[in-house]
Amino acid sequence: MRWSRLALVSLLAGLMLFLAEAPRGHSSEVALVYVTRTGHRYHSGDCRYLSDSSTAMPLNDAIAAGYTPCKVCKPPVPPEDTPLTAPNEGASARGAASPALSDLTPVAFIRIVDGDTLHLRYRGRDTSVRLIGIDTPELHYRRGHPDYPEPYAKAAARYLARLVKGRRLFLETDVEAHDRYGRTLGYLWAQKEGDSTPILVNAQLLRAGLAQLLTIPPNVKYVERFVAAQREARNEGIGLWMPIDPPLPAS
Repeated sequence: MRWSRLALVSLLAGLMLFLAEAPRGHSSEVALVYVTRTGHRYHSGDCRYLSDSSTAMPLNDAIAAGYTPCKVCKPPVPPEDTPLTAPNEGASARGAASPALSDLTPVAFIRIVDGDTLHLRYRGRDTSVRLIGIDTPELHYRRGHPDYPEPYAKAAARYLARLVKGRRLFLETDVEAHDRYGRTLGYLWAQKEGDSTPILVNAQLLRAGLAQLLTIPPNVKYVERFVAAQREARNEGIGLWMPIDPPLPAS
């Protein structure tokens, strides 16, 4: 009996030693990591760089928000960047009906500025376009400030790029065609090859939880659609609507 206990203790000790020496920072399993309000990296729970204001979040959400792994504590990282996924906003298509593409102006993608602004070839010119009705976290916000870029800003810009690259694009304007900065205001429709129904990019960013509603009259044509898209993302707690304090595990 004594030897059996010693063997069990030796086995447990060996297992603990193996786990302690196992490589860290290369697990692809979903795990909780920790971020701080002013930092741009995510950490393991025992990292000395964490502060009392640290917040736990799933690993994939931290990566989607633009956080990078701490080089000191070496938290988990996936083997490759996990692409963002979001439900289509089609379930939120309420209010004003979608227009016929023949009534819209074809445009071509040039480059992304941030999650709600991009450059398009519009009527033969390189045009800065601000998406109507939404506001995404600032990517180019007070350089040098601790909050630059804001959380989820990089994710919103990447997601916008995914929605528009390689698709047929059409621009629709509302009552006011330009903002005070001279940017063209528009609703951007994107049609993937083989799809009969285009998506409204503005609403899809809201549905993905990567934008917030910003309605400025008189440009309110799709406001009901936008409200519904944001409500669904908020109810599901995705993106910007993820709870700050994650639920406690069951006891």
